[in-house]
Amino acid sequence: MPGRKTGLGFAVTGYFPASAEEGFERGDDRGNRRRLRGAEPSRAMVTRLEMRRRLIARLPCWLAGGLLLLALVGCRDIRVRTYAQGYAFTPVAGPQIAVVRSTRQMTALGIDLRGIDYRHVFAVVLLMGPHPYEGFRQVIASIKANDTRVRVVAYEQAPDTPGLERLNRSYTVWLVPNLVYRSGAQVEAVTPDGAPFASTVLP
Repeated sequence: MPGRKTGLGFAVTGYFPASAEEGFERGDDRGNRRRLRGAEPSRAMVTRLEMRRRLIARLPCWLAGGLLLLALVGCRDIRVRTYAQGYAFTPVAGPQIAVVRSTRQMTALGIDLRGIDYRHVFAVVLLMGPHPYEGFRQVIASIKANDTRVRVVAYEQAPDTPGLERLNRSYTVWLVPNLVYRSGAQVEAVTPDGAPFASTVLP
């Protein structure tokens, strides 16, 4: 590169713009190139975008797995809580198993129970009898509930000493989570020998 003489008696090598305008123009070009390089996406941003694409691509697999898990859970029995036992005095003959979803329906069975939150549970009521006097007690061997059926195995035990002479039916009330409520599911009560004596379906 040719040197340029100075008043000091020696030559200085290097680039010297022909004019101030040329220097400013070249400086502007370098600034533009820096700005263009800064506009490019950073490595971290590219990594985040790639992770987002992978998550979106895997979403169908996760949805399918979730549906499979729900199906498997639906096949399992749900724990059912015994809520109350007692006597109902409505003049209805024969054993009965009923699905109750409101306080009004419970009262219609002759059972005065309040405080049940029917937004989250429904009640299964087993009535056995009628009997001419009080004292009969239901013995529940088992109750199983899932999204296809509710099955109660039960029998009655007579009292050693008869109670008050009053026509009644014994009852047991269970609370079942609405998670397993499926319209048309079978609800049945059977003896320990497996003989059905009362049934209904979820409305």
